[in-house]
Amino acid sequence: MGGNGKRLDAVIIGGGHNGLVCAAYLAAAGQSVCIVERRAVVGGAAVTEEFHPGFRNSTASYTVSLLDPAVIRDLKLHAHGLQVVERPFANFLPLSATESLRVGGDLAATQAEVARYSPRDAARLPAYYTMLDRVADVLRDLLHATPPNVGAGVPALLDAWKVAKRFRALDRAGQRDVLDLFTKSAGELLDRWFESDPIKAAFGFDAVVGNFQSPYTPGSAYVLLHHVFGEVNGKRGLWGHARGGMGAITQAMAKECAARGVDIRLEAPVARVVVEHERAIGVALESGEVVRARRVVANVNPKLLFQHLVAAEHVDADFRQRIDAYRCGSGTFRMNVALSALPDFACARGIEAAPHHAAGIDGRDKTMRADEIRGTVGGDELEPDSMRRVIVDGIPVCLVRTEDGQYFAIQDTCTHEEFSLSEGELWGYDVECPAHGSRFDVRTGAVRNLPAVSPARSYPVTRVDGEFHIDVSAGVNSD
Repeated sequence: MGGNGKRLDAVIIGGGHNGLVCAAYLAAAGQSVCIVERRAVVGGAAVTEEFHPGFRNSTASYTVSLLDPAVIRDLKLHAHGLQVVERPFANFLPLSATESLRVGGDLAATQAEVARYSPRDAARLPAYYTMLDRVADVLRDLLHATPPNVGAGVPALLDAWKVAKRFRALDRAGQRDVLDLFTKSAGELLDRWFESDPIKAAFGFDAVVGNFQSPYTPGSAYVLLHHVFGEVNGKRGLWGHARGGMGAITQAMAKECAARGVDIRLEAPVARVVVEHERAIGVALESGEVVRARRVVANVNPKLLFQHLVAAEHVDADFRQRIDAYRCGSGTFRMNVALSALPDFACARGIEAAPHHAAGIDGRDKTMRADEIRGTVGGDELEPDSMRRVIVDGIPVCLVRTEDGQYFAIQDTCTHEEFSLSEGELWGYDVECPAHGSRFDVRTGAVRNLPAVSPARSYPVTRVDGEFHIDVSAGVNSD
């Protein structure tokens, strides 16, 4: 039962921002709602906490753009104190002691920056942004549409037709752009559009930040859309910072939930979802209390929900196997640092607050692109006619030693599907994908046979003092 002994309309597991928004809308519709949150604060990943005495920061999620304007309006977040400050520009990329690249904000300013490295790339920037915006506009239209319910019969078919209709409204070039962004790698897409490394590095960073993939992993181009998809203060494509940190957003949401009568219960971890007659009818807390409701909403990771909170006997074997195989790991490492002053960059001197301090800072020096394998590979560890997977600056590489003793390196991810080539077979100078048999020339990356049609990237490799050095910045395609 709820706090008053009555069965609620909804109980929500987890007080992250999605759970808070869901609760607010349900409450606005007259539903009785309770949020049960494990921690002593709501917000999930969008929280502001003291990480060092006297220093508070957004300890997980750190910037805002994808918060739907309708949610801001409907939940009266500005009235509850939310203020979002726009970034002066998107990213600041130090390149050397004297050179840097500033991207985003004003198009003309970005073109002027890029033109220092490639006038051709500067001229192509407007068309590139137009391409992304055209696809993003279609996706924005789908934000408030309920996804088709698989297995729901004719109504679901109608919903699917409505979704498809939006994409068919694009011209042929626009439809091809959608296909490219959802299937190709960010690296492949950026290589087609641009020639200079600085702009490709800046945009490539957008494709991998928070994304556990190489920029040359098929499908990673989609992440480029996220950086033009949202808006700040009514301005599309911008990113900003919430005053008071990301917790200011979720605290404003919590205030509106409370105003609508939502019961938010902190330090109330859920032990299990209560199921009766094959229907979820509430949750049992670790304290032993049972909160009953007509519906249970889960604002938690699917693996946590179906592997731990819902008993195995209530989940069919096929679905449970799929959940077990579902990959949702992250390569992100977040570190909050208490500084005595703002960073003083060699290429942008000064510790007084400047526009680049408020941008996204890609602090990686360009020489770190591919100086060496992360973890030395000695020559005696790679026998003739063998290969192994290594990681070079976050990029999976297949390092090969052919039968005649030569060394080669190509991208480890098959260009047809996301499988590791190093787990396949080596046939002379060809490596065969373990999934579908496509072969690639390890010397050039050229495709030998279908179903793969795109070449793999090949990289220069040298061996010095028993260590291999692979230059992924010099990777080329055979075409």
